[in-house]
Amino acid sequence: MKKKIAKTLLLSIMFAIGLTSPLKAQEPIIYFTYLFNWNLNHAGAPVSGMPTLVEQGQNSLLDVFEEHPKWTTQFYLSAYTTDYLQNNYPKTIERLKSGIKKERYGIGTYTLSHPILNLTPYNNLILQLNESIKQDQKTWGFKPTSVFLPENSWDVILPQVFEDVGLHWISIYKDIIPAYENQLYYPPTVMLDGINGTKMPAVLTAPLLTSGSTTALKTKLDALYKILKDKGIKEHFVVFKGDAEDIYFESLEMLNNKNGDLHASGDMLPNLPAIKNWNERLTMVENLPYAKFITMEAWLEKHPTEVSIPNEEISMAADFTNWIRNNGVERMNILTDEARTEVNNARYAIILAEKLGLNVINAQAILTQAEYQLMLSEGADGRATTPPASRKKFVMEAAVNATKLARQSVNAISKLDK
Repeated sequence: MKKKIAKTLLLSIMFAIGLTSPLKAQEPIIYFTYLFNWNLNHAGAPVSGMPTLVEQGQNSLLDVFEEHPKWTTQFYLSAYTTDYLQNNYPKTIERLKSGIKKERYGIGTYTLSHPILNLTPYNNLILQLNESIKQDQKTWGFKPTSVFLPENSWDVILPQVFEDVGLHWISIYKDIIPAYENQLYYPPTVMLDGINGTKMPAVLTAPLLTSGSTTALKTKLDALYKILKDKGIKEHFVVFKGDAEDIYFESLEMLNNKNGDLHASGDMLPNLPAIKNWNERLTMVENLPYAKFITMEAWLEKHPTEVSIPNEEISMAADFTNWIRNNGVERMNILTDEARTEVNNARYAIILAEKLGLNVINAQAILTQAEYQLMLSEGADGRATTPPASRKKFVMEAAVNATKLARQSVNAISKLDK
């Protein structure tokens, strides 16, 4: 009895001095993570600048996050990027694998060449995704379950496409959903409706939330926390979004603003002043009393999606005009369409030849090369904004190569024995 009285008295004293409180247990928690898309076919840099993007962009990003072990991140790599890293920067791949092993990094797929999904035929989307998943399986040793949308382009056929290739969830900007575009609070996940009754859970990212200074970000997060508290919401999830090369491009802008355009995109920089800003931002969030960290997949596992978004309430963020009529895009699209026709014709010819009993092994090998070049030609980079000339050439050369290889594959059939 005396022990019980003493325990009650001790708890009363603790409540009085604030060491524990039933109110604090009800305080909201905001879980954080970061999402980065890794795409070395970057429209902001010339083809020759890819080593710079890896060394001063992507590797610097890993440097920063390795200094902040509380943080989790989700990385989406195009298959082209993964293959390039495997062949030229294997240590970068090993660093990513180390983070995956520690359950700090998640990996999702990002197509082979980052095409605008809305403008890519159904069968070619399947080809893009299957090739990307194949590269992911080869590199990471597992098949990713999620996909990030290139240029945030949404289409109601996509849940069907993703289901066909075995993907289970996606991530998109909250800003393409009109109801949440300008809202500080929004559901962390939504269910997107597709054709044929398909549905796809989507984790929403907030790319604009991190715009401005670290102080401005803290003000927004504190305001969000107050909204959650007023609404009685106990847990919320915030996904910051960036490009894996952001540190490089932000440093480029800072140096040029200070010194007057001394460096061109793709140049190696003498230093990376943006690293300081990134460290400040990550540290600030770490020190928030209501902050915790979780991966996107872990959040989905613990918090089933409840909000469904009808088709008509969601649209793509990218302006179609950028991809159809802008900066010489017409010629690139014509070449890509011609290549797609040639590849499809070659595919049908090889199928027919095989049914007729012809040997099509060499023809199929050449067709595989043609398909790869076609996928490179479908990439968005080189088409939008004002890309370097080398990006446009990259797309055009891939399209022409795809056309030539497709024709070679057909010619190979006629030269083979029955």
